[in-house]
Amino acid sequence: MSYKMIVAEESPSVQETIHMAFPESEFEISFFSDGEEVLKSVNQIKPDVFLLNLNLPGKDGYEVASVLNEEGQFHSAPLIFLQGAFEPLDEQRIAEINHETVVQEPFDSEKLVKQVRDALEKRKSPETLPEELGPGEESVSGWNQALEERIKGLIKKEIQEMENRIKTWIQDEIPSKDREKEGVHED
Repeated sequence: MSYKMIVAEESPSVQETIHMAFPESEFEISFFSDGEEVLKSVNQIKPDVFLLNLNLPGKDGYEVASVLNEEGQFHSAPLIFLQGAFEPLDEQRIAEINHETVVQEPFDSEKLVKQVRDALEKRKSPETLPEELGPGEESVSGWNQALEERIKGLIKKEIQEMENRIKTWIQDEIPSKDREKEGVHED
């Protein structure tokens, strides 16, 4: 399964660096150099992750992210900002936006790939949700009950094994102790 990623970056050299850093087998990347283009295309692409430069023509990265946050449709898609080396960071605006991190350009491409993968992994949903439990487990309480029964069965089995070991030990030890008292030695 490949992840769909939107990259909003006007620099062709940064776009090429990102293109070369992310394996095509794992990431399907759509590049944009304008914030308005991103907003026009986001519903068709349905991305899993966003890389947005803060200083874009049209709508900047702050505005694009704000719109995405307001719509809520892509709230599970991690958003990572790219900040140019000499671009100021607007702390007030960025504090109002749900995002993973801000990556300073120039960046270490391997580290960026790791950050994106980590952000995607962090946002993954569990394989099954309580609403999607298997047969006989129609609810969370049913699941809990099934789990409790399984644990009780394992504990019961463990207790039985311990009892058998104790009985065997007692049978081995007591007769030899009795024989020693009677003065009978096994040579």
